[in-house]
Amino acid sequence: MRSIALLVVCLWSASLGAAPITIDFEDQTVSVDGPFAVDGPEYGIVDGFRFYRPDGLNQGGWIDPANIPMTGNNSSVALDWCDRTCGGDGTLAMEISGGGTFDLVGLDYSLYQSGSTMDIIGYAANGGIFNTSLVVPIGRQWQTTVLNWTNLYRVEFEPENQVFNIGFIDNVVVSSVVPIPAAVYLFASGLGLLGWLRHK
Repeated sequence: MRSIALLVVCLWSASLGAAPITIDFEDQTVSVDGPFAVDGPEYGIVDGFRFYRPDGLNQGGWIDPANIPMTGNNSSVALDWCDRTCGGDGTLAMEISGGGTFDLVGLDYSLYQSGSTMDIIGYAANGGIFNTSLVVPIGRQWQTTVLNWTNLYRVEFEPENQVFNIGFIDNVVVSSVVPIPAAVYLFASGLGLLGWLRHK
């Protein structure tokens, strides 16, 4: 009986979540002088997450090895995008491709302009909002932040609008949650297995 109870707990836990992953963009196609996605606001799907411009702007995002901040991060590429100088509202958004919720554990970030800030807003599935404003004291130096925001369906990043500013993100640590239909299916499968074991 104890083993069956343990199996129930394990199946339920497995159906609800997944181990954290780090989105580092290292395996993405590099585009130094042009948009990550050609002629559109979609920057691509990376490790199951969609990165895009909510304002629909067709320009301003790159997977970039040449322009990234030079200190505090060992990555060779990062995702960067232009602020309002390039048009639109300068916001980059991320969400699970196909829908679902996730936890944002933390990330590396930087900005082109010294002393500028990056606003990060997390939208929770229960209607709550997380937000923080992060400062980069010296331009093009990587900073790391730990957030531990939970149950999000979308996160937005917005660099402070200056004469010209670029936002950079890398090593985004997330923990994705299995969508409810999949969770129910897994749990039901586990209950079926328990019934079979009991019958035996």
